[in-house]
Amino acid sequence: MNLPRFLDSHRLRAVLLLLIVFVIGAATGIGGSLLAMRHLAQRGLAGNLGPYDPLVRVSARWERDIAAELDFSPSEAARAHHELTLTVERLQAMRSDMYADGRVVIADTIERVAADLPEEKRAAFRESIAKRLRPWSLAP
Repeated sequence: MNLPRFLDSHRLRAVLLLLIVFVIGAATGIGGSLLAMRHLAQRGLAGNLGPYDPLVRVSARWERDIAAELDFSPSEAARAHHELTLTVERLQAMRSDMYADGRVVIADTIERVAADLPEEKRAAFRESIAKRLRPWSLAP
């Protein structure tokens, strides 16, 4: 039986191998990206991004740009740096408190919903919610 040339077994194997490699690469890239984004979101919510914290980066840029634009003296630059540092610390504390308060609100919501469910569904509900919240470090 004469098959068309593109269905030749060697070519078909090569095309299938390329297709498999492409699908595996795409799945790995998408999965890895999702894991990385979830990790960054968790760290951002918890407020422990270190020097990569957007508050720190924006504050440093503002400080640098304003000091250059207005030609601050060393004492003015030091005072501006001190004030911006205090503001960043206050905003980071607010974000951290919000994250902790959010966990309390989520736990309270879970308990209120569970209280309205029949006894046989409560444990399954709590486990299902915990499974969904655990990757985001929000599980009670």
